This record gives sequence, C-alpha cells and structure tokens, in this order.
Amino acid sequence: MRKLLIILSLLVSFCLSAQKLDVSQVFNPKTLGGGSYVSDVNNVLSAQTRSRLNEMCVALESEVGVEFAIVIVPGIEGDDEYDFAYKLFNDWRIGKEGKNNGLLWLYVVDIRAMKFETGYGLEGLLPDAYLNSLLDEDIFPLMREGQVDKAFEEGVAEVFARLTTDVAREELLLNTESPRVVVVDFLTVYLTFAFLVLMLLAVLFYKRTQNLNGENNVVYFRINDLVFGIKVLAFVFPFPIALFYRYAYKFHRSLREKPMKCSHCGGSMRLLTEAEEDRFLDFKQQTEERVKSIDYDVWKCNVCDNYKVLAYEKMTTKYGVCPQCGAKTYSLVSDRIIMPATSLTSGRGEKVHECANCHCRKVIPYVIPIIIVSSGRGSGHGGFGGGSFGGGFSGGGGAGGRF
Repeated sequence: MRKLLIILSLLVSFCLSAQKLDVSQVFNPKTLGGGSYVSDVNNVLSAQTRSRLNEMCVALESEVGVEFAIVIVPGIEGDDEYDFAYKLFNDWRIGKEGKNNGLLWLYVVDIRAMKFETGYGLEGLLPDAYLNSLLDEDIFPLMREGQVDKAFEEGVAEVFARLTTDVAREELLLNTESPRVVVVDFLTVYLTFAFLVLMLLAVLFYKRTQNLNGENNVVYFRINDLVFGIKVLAFVFPFPIALFYRYAYKFHRSLREKPMKCSHCGGSMRLLTEAEEDRFLDFKQQTEERVKSIDYDVWKCNVCDNYKVLAYEKMTTKYGVCPQCGAKTYSLVSDRIIMPATSLTSGRGEKVHECANCHCRKVIPYVIPIIIVSSGRGSGHGGFGGGSFGGGFSGGGGAGGRF
C-alpha cells in the first residue's frame, strides 16, 4: 500500500510539472482567426462564455482598436505571473503597432493567480490602481465562490465599458498612444537630458573663461568653438539651453568690445564703425570682409592716431586661402560634367576654383567612373503571415494578485 501511494504521488507530481508551461508553449488564439481572443485549451471556461468573451473582444477592437487577449493556463514555469505576463505580452506583441493599445488578462490555475498586463497606450485609461480595484472588489470574490464564468464575463464587460466611453474613444482613436503617457515620458527624458547637458556646458564655459588674457581676438577665439556648440545645442534643447546661449553670446561678444590701450602711448582706443574702418583696411582685407570669410575690427587711438587691426575668421565658410595672393577668398565656383559616363565609357568633368580677390582661376579635370549595371535578379523576403496580434508592446504596467 505504501509503495502504491509513493507511485501515485510521483505520478501526480509528474502530471503537475508537465502542466508548467513556458511562454512558447501557450496557445495563441489568433492562429484560429481574427475573431479569437481567448486561449483556454483546458476548457476552464464554458463554451458559451468563451464565445461571449470573443464577441466582446471583437467589438472592442472594432470600436476603439484595442486588442484584448485572455489567457488561461494550468501552470507556468517559475510561478511568477508578473514576469510571465510581461514576456507573453511582448512575445505575442498584443496591440496595434505604434499605438501599443493591447491588454492581456492572464489566469494561472494552479497558483490561483491573475495578472492584467497593459500596453503603453492604455496605461492612462487603465491605471494600476483601477485594475487592482477591479480584481480585489469584483473578480476575486467571484473566483473564491467558484463562479469562474461570471468573473470573466463581468471583468471583460467592465473593461469594455471603461474603454468605450466618449473620453476614452477620443483618446484611443485620435492618438497613437495615451497622450498622458507620451507627454510625461517625453518631458521626463527631455528635461533630464537637457539639464545634464546644461550642467556640462556651464562647467566647460566656466573653465574656458578663467584667466582670459591677451588681445581681444585671441581671447575671443579661445571660447569661439564652445559658444558655437552651445548655439547648436540651443536648437535641440530650446529650454533651458537657449537661455544659457543668450548669456554666452553676450559674454562672447563683449570680449571683442573690451576697451583696449594703445601700445604706443598707452592712451585709450576706440572701436571704429564699419563705415570708418574701411580706410584702414587694404583691398585684400576688404574683399575678405565682403565675402564674409573674415571680419575685421579696427581700433584707433584717441591720442596718437595709432591703429590696430584685429581679424576674426568665420568658423563656417566656403572660402579657403588663395594659393596666389594668400587671401581667404578662394572657392569652388563651378562643377560641370563635360561628358557623362555610360555603361560602356567613363565620363569627364571639371571643377573651377576662383579667387574673389586676385581672380586667379584653377581648372581641375576629373574622371567619372563607368556606370555598372547589375544583371542579377533581385531577391525578396516571403513568409506565411498567419494570424497574430498587431505589434504592440508593454512596459510592465498593469495589476495582479492571488485569491
């Protein structure tokens, strides 16, 4: 008798362990067609209840686009319904791609556990607190009484009613995801990253602006690249870096306008206007200013008429230094194809560089390679597009518990 009991207990243990499923072993109801949402291979629910649940899930997807999967399994590996539901949701990709408006209701029979798993796009309409209340107050009392069919029918009906209100319809049909979730997530990431970047820029700016000694153009260029970088980042993060850029720009500009002393007599010098400075610039310098490759500031002594010319090269310019006159006014003025390439012969073209100051020209010929025509047949991807959910994801939202 004792041996028989041991054998029976081993058989029971084997049967129970055989019912412990992993995610890949769960039956996907979509393989039966678009109107199937309930996976219940052990027939825990009655046929009538499964039919009614499928009808409500079909109507829910038809009216507001939400995909609602209901899964009942005898047992799961690891007995962790939270981890299992998350993995199953993302393995089946419940919900529409881009909207992430899927919902999974998992029931694990042997551990008497349930878990609602929501997609990103439903976390605003089905918050964890609401789903916990639904389980504790409505579903679990019925499950303890053995009214499994009624628990599932009332649970799905409650979710259906909540997701088909006028407010919910507007949110689900007009937006790709729940706007509250998207806005909160975006603002959190944006502000966190923006303030980290701002702190880094502030530290770099502080270090660069210490001990700025020398002539105006020397100290100006010491932080020129940093101010330019802040300007670029201000377009990416208007708040708060645009405000910091205004301060950095004013400080940077003030370095050019810092009062200077005459090196001859020690008297104060005055920064000349654009109209006044031209008579102190030679033709080459005036041309560089005209094409905006270099900007010049002219300072004139108020005592001895001594003057000083300071150059400020532009960081972004198409002009290079002319090999003949040395002015930064040399650029590509034309690039033309003389003879186009074909599949049989190469082509020819020429690039013309010219200096805006001395007008020297340099023609550089180049060869255009033969056009290679592929004669191979293209290949494509094909496959069987069986029934499946739409392509949504979950971030782990939802609620669960045991009864």
